[in-house]
Amino acid sequence: EELVSIYRSLSERSTAKLLQLRAGAPTTKREQLKRDAFTCLDKDGNGFLNCEESMVWALATGFEGDDRMWQQQYIELCKEAGTFQGVNFEKFGDMIDDDTEEGVGMTDDEIRQM
Repeated sequence: EELVSIYRSLSERSTAKLLQLRAGAPTTKREQLKRDAFTCLDKDGNGFLNCEESMVWALATGFEGDDRMWQQQYIELCKEAGTFQGVNFEKFGDMIDDDTEEGVGMTDDEIRQM
């Protein structure tokens, strides 16, 4: 009986997690934080950060160049992402979580301050 109860509990949690993923709902507090940051930056609400919108993010992560330098970086970023629409949430989240030289590795507090 105890095993059945444990199984049901695990099954219910797995089902809830699967439904969250299917709905595109954030699965963790960090995911929600990243989603909120992206939504704040995405001023036109099109689901992509354009060059101007992403400049705020760049400055928050230590970018010290001028507008022209950022435009060049932004074009490269879009090429890496395989799109010219702009930086989507997936790419934004991947870069924030990436502690390597290729990413920006932001902490939760850094995301909040952005």
